[in-house]
Amino acid sequence: MKGSRFAAAAALLALAGPGAAAERTISKSELRTAPPRETHRKLRDVLWDMFQTEDRRSKDRPRAPLQQVWLSSKPHGTSVRGLCRQDILFVEFAPAERGRGDADTPVKAVGFTSGQYYAFSSPPKLPYGEAVDDEHVPSEAHCGPLKGQQGRFFQAESEESAYEGYRAWLGLRAALKAGKPVPLECGLSPADPPKTCPEVILGIGQENFIDVMGCNWRSEPGRSCYRIDAEDREIEIVVDDDGADEPTIVRVKIETPIVFTHALID
Repeated sequence: MKGSRFAAAAALLALAGPGAAAERTISKSELRTAPPRETHRKLRDVLWDMFQTEDRRSKDRPRAPLQQVWLSSKPHGTSVRGLCRQDILFVEFAPAERGRGDADTPVKAVGFTSGQYYAFSSPPKLPYGEAVDDEHVPSEAHCGPLKGQQGRFFQAESEESAYEGYRAWLGLRAALKAGKPVPLECGLSPADPPKTCPEVILGIGQENFIDVMGCNWRSEPGRSCYRIDAEDREIEIVVDDDGADEPTIVRVKIETPIVFTHALID
């Protein structure tokens, strides 16, 4: 389910187009003083201005009622220079009338969830605590070139998790490329191609880097754990929180999970 959702979200990221409209803004003073209808309209405009225009046309005629629509925001900066963020809003719909229905069935919005996606315009080097700048004003300027590059974005639960998790991933790859000893637990499936775990890790391209999640419950005090989903693999990396310029890899575990998929009728 997670993989299919990411694939659909990534497809939307690929449809991004250039935009030149000025940003819409609002202030707390306006919210506290303007009439409700005016603040509602302005909040709607500010929110909608975040999203990119998408081409949702399809050559094939759909058959099932509309169930979900993804709205992707424009890539924008974060409190870390070189780290960009893009959000995707998953809007859920349900038929407004009873019955099985088809693609012409009227539907209404009934809920939504969202996901945070990140990409680097320049690779992370310093630890997050040294790289973050709370006075830095995020903008779209250096993130604009990332529009449409879905393979550059990956999902993460927070800005810090995205930064440190990806930094740990780059540190692992650098150590393996240099032939340094890495405590690596290899749990590949017998059905996997005949490759070593280092070969598998080094063979994973940026476009197959899917998401980063924290797993600190599996690490000791003074260490951080990151679980990375990439190319149908789960890679767990534990690093020392020693503030070193290069991540100190404590241990790594790679597994090939069993994934069940089923086709959905559009």
